[in-house]
Amino acid sequence: MKRYLVLALVAALPVGLAACSGKPTDTGTPPVAAVPASAPAAAPPAGATAQSDDKAYCDKLGALALRFVRSAGGDGGSAPDLNVLGAITDCNRGRYDRAIPFLERRLRGVGVTLPPR
Repeated sequence: MKRYLVLALVAALPVGLAACSGKPTDTGTPPVAAVPASAPAAAPPAGATAQSDDKAYCDKLGALALRFVRSAGGDGGSAPDLNVLGAITDCNRGRYDRAIPFLERRLRGVGVTLPPR
């Protein structure tokens, strides 16, 4: 829906004016036609739902790992495990194939029951 709104705003600009400066452009080409806001949204690709499921699962695993997988801190306490932090970074970057198996292995190692996938 946001895309359609932006396109509608671009289409409302006067022909031959730049969107940011208001100065005449050297091409003078007309803006792209806007798609009506009432147009139905396209269904997400099949892989998108699998990725969102992996993202949600990876986020759950990361939260559990931050809570239960700890390493020795400098003052005798405990600190987040740096490898777990790296795996959470992998989750955030979309590298689920690398992060999920690592987090599952670490959580099983400390006796945590994994959430349903």
